[in-house]
Amino acid sequence: MDEKTRFLKSISPKTAARFSPNLHAWIRKHSGLDVPGVFRHAGVLYVGRITGGSNFIGSSLQRILGYGARAAPYMYGASPVDFRPIKSFWKKYVELGRCHIDPDHRTSYVDDRWEATTRRRKCIWCGLVQKKVVKRKKVVVKEVVWESVEASK
Repeated sequence: MDEKTRFLKSISPKTAARFSPNLHAWIRKHSGLDVPGVFRHAGVLYVGRITGGSNFIGSSLQRILGYGARAAPYMYGASPVDFRPIKSFWKKYVELGRCHIDPDHRTSYVDDRWEATTRRRKCIWCGLVQKKVVKRKKVVVKEVVWESVEASK
């Protein structure tokens, strides 16, 4: 079994619900023969590879998570040195799944990741426990209105 096949097996959503079906499908379809790298460029995460030492080919992680295999890879003209590799990404993803991508647990996924009671919830993917807190917010709205006044003669 080659490295890519072993890798795909280790992040298969059939193995555990914490893994993204869309990310798995994209890697299976678009990454060629190798396990793709994860890179940061201008604050955005990309999945792909540097080719020929001069180009980056891949797609943004957010696009992949949303569109899966339909997220076409693009060749980016930015210098490859602008794409900084994130070496530990896959190791942490294998451990935490989508919780590594969304550590604050703010993203809603189609498949439910919570065991919940009325006051607490626990992520079934990584074990994070959150409590329900109700906070009051005071919102001040500035409104412009026109009021009639007596016309001066």
